[in-house]
Amino acid sequence: MFGMAFLKNSFRSHRYVTSVHFSLMTVPPPNDVTPPMPQLITIVIRARNEAKLIGVCLREIFGQRCDWPFEVIVIDSGSTDDTVRIAESHSRVRVHQISPDEFNYGGTLNLGVELAKGEFIVALSAHCVPTGSEWLQSLVRPLVQNPRVAGTFGKQIPWPHCEFIEKCTLASTFPDTPFTQQGAQPHDGVLSPVFSNANSCFRGELARENLFKLLPHSEDRIWAFQMLNLGHEIAYVPEASVFHSHNRGVIGYYRLGYSLGMVRPVLGLPPLSLSDLRCSSIKQVFWIFDSWMKQANDAGYRGFRKHIVSLHAVARQVAKLVGMRNGARQVMEPIRLEGIGVNDPVAPLEFHKIWDATNSAVS
Repeated sequence: MFGMAFLKNSFRSHRYVTSVHFSLMTVPPPNDVTPPMPQLITIVIRARNEAKLIGVCLREIFGQRCDWPFEVIVIDSGSTDDTVRIAESHSRVRVHQISPDEFNYGGTLNLGVELAKGEFIVALSAHCVPTGSEWLQSLVRPLVQNPRVAGTFGKQIPWPHCEFIEKCTLASTFPDTPFTQQGAQPHDGVLSPVFSNANSCFRGELARENLFKLLPHSEDRIWAFQMLNLGHEIAYVPEASVFHSHNRGVIGYYRLGYSLGMVRPVLGLPPLSLSDLRCSSIKQVFWIFDSWMKQANDAGYRGFRKHIVSLHAVARQVAKLVGMRNGARQVMEPIRLEGIGVNDPVAPLEFHKIWDATNSAVS
């Protein structure tokens, strides 16, 4: 976890950094312009210690049925397992290695954009696995059909062993119905657009002119905010689905809130005050508890188990709010433990059994 001093230095010195102020650089094309067919698509995969999943991820990528040619770039940030060896075993994969200290969600993706040869660039986490052979075609199609679409993102389906609260959260964030976001956004809504670079595609030209911000979180939503204010659209494509989920727990939600809190002052947003925190917590606790009681009941939870689920949901939301306040002030930084809250704890042999069973059920 880097502190605010590191963050400020990164904004001044990193070669992929752009100004925090959003510059409106690109005028979107009119609706009656037919976009050219892409000559090449670039898939950029950010990875570190992903040996358990990257092999299956690449297998599914190279099994895609797609009308357009594509290349694959894996940017590894200091893996100590077999991630690099597995990636390099595929002759069609270009592997680019950086040190762990060089990694940053936005900066590493900007590096991928610089290395990419394609007109459209797909961002995919190494622990995201496409659920079918039409994933890439579905993700790219809106960009080919509509010149006003700057980016697309797909559905994230939880792994079979994902806990109930995370499953419900993913289902509400990534519904089964497609939607398009458009229209200018107010500055205080900079984190409002829904967009995830765990499974996304965007126009390379726009990404080169409007680089992703070097932030500990939400670089994808902020880029979507820029695109919407430039007059572009962001499309959600549920057919372009991947398996992706994290069993965060209360500590994981605190870390999430802490990262969000670090972002707020950099964007000129006021940090949460104690009064805001109390007000938000009091207002939300009862609503969250009641909401999760209903969801747990609908899912078949009864008696004391239903109350436990609801209390867990409330604890995570409160941890997230406290993390946001502390992150903005750089106090009580969460401890980072390798493998905790990062990837789901699935043993390699167990994973392949889960994957084969899940893939058969989906197809």
